Amino acid sequence: MIQTKVVNVLIVEDNRIDARLISHALKQIKDWELSLLVIEDGEEAITHLLNEPAPDLVILDLNLPGRDGTEILRAIRKADRHKDLPVFVLSSAPHFMGEDQIRKARTRADAYFAKPFEVGTFFDVARGIYKRFLEIKMGSHRSPQS
Repeated sequence: MIQTKVVNVLIVEDNRIDARLISHALKQIKDWELSLLVIEDGEEAITHLLNEPAPDLVILDLNLPGRDGTEILRAIRKADRHKDLPVFVLSSAPHFMGEDQIRKARTRADAYFAKPFEVGTFFDVARGIYKRFLEIKMGSHRSPQS
């Protein structure tokens, strides 16, 4: 359980329906208090990350207008203040394709979640995001890729 601190989450997602679904699902987890910001464009996300206070977590789609998710990941990992920022990819691409795309871009994500095809499954993904976030915050092993 995350106590007393509001967890600031940046969701970088151009599909408004997916952004609303994951936002709603994350808010249903009562063990954390969230502040959510959704940005729909890759270029805008990079500008925000470089010029605004750091979020506690980034949930990132790979296929975005402006700049794709791997470019955002590289920008995050290059910035000293963000190099350890937890970034979870949430993509419609199958795991092996998304992870391969990230690997080829010579960067890393802290977790990879596939976008569900059924609305109700977004709650399962949200619980997975919460669990992985807790693992990272508690100092559990940080996977180099997923």
